Amino acid sequence: LVVDNGSTDGTAEVVTEALADLPDGRLVIGPSAASFVDPRNLGLELAAADRIAFCDADDVVADGWVQAMADALGRHELVTGPLELRSLNPSHVLHGDHADRWLVGPPQDDTFRPYAMGCNLGIRRSAVERLGPYDPGLESGHDKELSWRYQLAGVPLHFEESAVVHRRVRTTPGGAFRQHVRYGRSNARLYRRFRAHGMRRSSIARAVLVLGWGVLSSPLLIGSAHRHRWAEHIGLRVGRLAGSFRHRVVYL
Repeated sequence: LVVDNGSTDGTAEVVTEALADLPDGRLVIGPSAASFVDPRNLGLELAAADRIAFCDADDVVADGWVQAMADALGRHELVTGPLELRSLNPSHVLHGDHADRWLVGPPQDDTFRPYAMGCNLGIRRSAVERLGPYDPGLESGHDKELSWRYQLAGVPLHFEESAVVHRRVRTTPGGAFRQHVRYGRSNARLYRRFRAHGMRRSSIARAVLVLGWGVLSSPLLIGSAHRHRWAEHIGLRVGRLAGSFRHRVVYL
């Protein structure tokens, strides 16, 4: 099942051609408004199976991903797997252990719990019927919200080592900055929602240090790798600042 949410890159044509060999496959035209959540919830609504696995159009699933997800969802209600970054991305966008840390476990928010990224997430319909779909009110962070809500309700997150997705990241500083601003805004909203359940406030001292580093290290004076890193770190803090004002919390 492919939900096409207003693509302009020929996705619909590629899918239509592929469906000639997949009689049970479907192409659904999703809502036209730009949204990360609405097409996923539409997919949940229209999928016929009890075991549902999500991936994104700009990533590549590894051989055996579908079978690995299907097998894992036979034993668990919420599943994720390794995210491999080196094969699809230039080296200048991979910082430190960033390229390998998601191969050995799920992403871990340093102020709360691990979560499944939306590009590699498996869920059983029975869990959705009990606990609900993605929150349509979030512009970003919907995968964190669902993962944490389910874990708090007693559904553990299972990491399936053989369910590998090759993930593509933003390769331009502008794209990375805009993406991380969205992440930051959602961080503040998630903090407001989950602080009563133990989510910790982010470190204000660290935020001040990062912003100071951003001012002192102008992206116009340093190489492309540093510009990309600068865009991610400063975009996240700018987003958190904006989200803190919007949601009346302090999460920097």
